[in-house]
Amino acid sequence: MLFRCGTRIQALYLENHIKRERLAEILGIPLAELARYEEGALEPTGETALKIADHLNVSLDFLAGRTTERGGIGMEDALLDPLEQQDLARLLLKMIRNYFKVGP
Repeated sequence: MLFRCGTRIQALYLENHIKRERLAEILGIPLAELARYEEGALEPTGETALKIADHLNVSLDFLAGRTTERGGIGMEDALLDPLEQQDLARLLLKMIRNYFKVGP
């Protein structure tokens, strides 16, 4: 993915009143890695780009600068904060994996 997302990432976390350190924690990446995305020295992997877009409530196309339409997934109405959402997603994935291991 050819991203020019560094400035968008920074603008979005500032707009959402999220500290850089907190966003790195939410994404599960080192702070230095997030800083390199912002500088344009490193591009996020597809998985990390999805996490960034989800947590900042924008589409990948918006993050990549391909559109001016934000097109997020509507997480602004979520009852859980991003870390709780991530924990819940991990738990559900674990339950699904266990189900199919133990299945009939």
